[in-house]
Amino acid sequence: MNMTFSSEETESRRITGSSKVPEHRVFLLKRLASAATILLLNQAYTIAYSVLLQLSNADFHPSKQSYVHRIHTVTVRETTIRSWMVFNFVWSSWAMFTAIHDILAFVHVAIGIDEPKDWPRLYGSIFEAYSIRRFWGKFWHHLIQRSYGAYGTLLSQKILRLPPGSFADRTCVNFSVFLISGIVHGCITLQLGFKCGYWEDLAFFVMCYAALLVEKVVQRAASWAFGGAWPKRWICRILGYFWVFGFLFWVLPKHQYPKVLCAPA
Repeated sequence: MNMTFSSEETESRRITGSSKVPEHRVFLLKRLASAATILLLNQAYTIAYSVLLQLSNADFHPSKQSYVHRIHTVTVRETTIRSWMVFNFVWSSWAMFTAIHDILAFVHVAIGIDEPKDWPRLYGSIFEAYSIRRFWGKFWHHLIQRSYGAYGTLLSQKILRLPPGSFADRTCVNFSVFLISGIVHGCITLQLGFKCGYWEDLAFFVMCYAALLVEKVVQRAASWAFGGAWPKRWICRILGYFWVFGFLFWVLPKHQYPKVLCAPA
């Protein structure tokens, strides 16, 4: 019996081990192809916008950070650059972090430190970003969310003694995540040698949290107005995409334009 069991166990291990080989190879090929594709596309993108937009410091003048109250004087070029800024904000972060993540995943799995399951995709689907909450919660990476959330929980439940799970507790924790993100990004901006932009980093993340609160109020008001009979789901999604784009279209120049003008040489 022992001999039979041992042989069956050995065979089982052999089959299990061999089944991992194709899985690992597929994973490695996918991640290598993903990283290479992203790097090539990013290079092409950088060349394309440099040639097509021909950006200069004048395009980022402080007067152009505002838009709504200048609506009668804004130019097509200003609108184009603002729209590009939204795409660039998403693409540049997504491309850089995803490529790095793919390369690290390839290396760690290739040398046997980790399994493919230890390296899930860093970002979600952009099609899930039809609200600011879903942009940060469903699409964006969560590299810092758990650690910053832990600090928020410490502040909320241990220091302020707010009831766990209450509205006040959730509000405090969520705000802490955005506040700490703003502070950390500001410190990074300062460390990189920018002469300005750190306060704008903080303001950007605080405004993102304010947008979450606006969404919550609007959703509750809409629920009351429609009495639960919401418009079709696809209509809500389309409106949501416009809202997310519009918010970033409005807020990003206030965040990004100063950095362009005071970037280290």
